[in-house]
Amino acid sequence: MKFVFVKIPKTGSTFFEKNFNKKRTKINGRLWLIWSVGHSWLYPTQIKGWRDWDFEDQTPGLFRDVNTFKLQHGDRIVTIVRNPFELLFSYFNYNWSWCRNYHNLPEYEYTAEDFQKFVDIYLDDEVEFHAPALKKSLFSQLRNKKGEWIFYYPKFYKKNYLFWFLPLLILLLGGAIIVKKLIKIKK
Repeated sequence: MKFVFVKIPKTGSTFFEKNFNKKRTKINGRLWLIWSVGHSWLYPTQIKGWRDWDFEDQTPGLFRDVNTFKLQHGDRIVTIVRNPFELLFSYFNYNWSWCRNYHNLPEYEYTAEDFQKFVDIYLDDEVEFHAPALKKSLFSQLRNKKGEWIFYYPKFYKKNYLFWFLPLLILLLGGAIIVKKLIKIKK
């Protein structure tokens, strides 16, 4: 079992990855490996210009497949999230994945109006975004192919049965008290 670190763009994830990837941590007496899957998704998707910066000999600006990862039973996801508006601005400001280039916005010097155009492109369903999965959700890496959030569903063990049944017991107890009071009022 391991902590799978998913890098969401422009959240400080590179710092975390450089300092904690392939390290072990102890939580509740149990040793866990922290494993970074980088900028990856649980399902196949593409980003325009993906990794153009790594391969100068490839034709720039084409849609390319991004990395995918699989979760194993017992794995836990670890990530860093950020205010979505700040994240979108940082994404634009640092020209992540050449986003300004591919939307014909100034590469080096830009204005507030240029950022407004970028936001309009991001919000307009009719305009193709260079990263379709990120257009659906800035946190799309934490969703499955159907668009559902990835959740941790704890297993049922005898030692945690109170966790599972306490809400039901409280509801039944509260209902019994209300019924008892209503019967008392009618008499």
